[in-house]
Amino acid sequence: MAQQGQAAAQQAQQPAQQAPAQQAAQVVAPVATTDKLRGTPPDIFKGNRKHSETFLHQFNLYWGLNESHEVMQVPYFRAMYALSLMRGPNIDDWVNNQVLLLRELTTRAQNPIDRNDPNLWNDFNTTVAQKTVPMFCHFGKSDLE
Repeated sequence: MAQQGQAAAQQAQQPAQQAPAQQAAQVVAPVATTDKLRGTPPDIFKGNRKHSETFLHQFNLYWGLNESHEVMQVPYFRAMYALSLMRGPNIDDWVNNQVLLLRELTTRAQNPIDRNDPNLWNDFNTTVAQKTVPMFCHFGKSDLE
């Protein structure tokens, strides 16, 4: 019986000893809230297909650094921010059309889409990554060499 009592005491101590180790593993550094976005913003995307993948990689990194910021948390604002980084004569019309589309989708009188709807970002990201950027990009001779 004495052995059973010792075994029970040891088992009772094990969770108590494991708890601090588990708590230490779960401690996450608090994210400082600030109005400013952190890190280096992505380069301006000018519509050159050669740079589209780099732009998307830079944007994803920037998003990861700022995922607790409202601009990155709300899909509507995230897409608008990405659009604000796209400018130049080869892409301005497309960017303006996307801005107007996002505003129309979220402000129309009937069935407006909530700005927090993840489909706003998913649809935008798919369009940029797979369809629109390659179709609307300017290709100079040097781009194709």
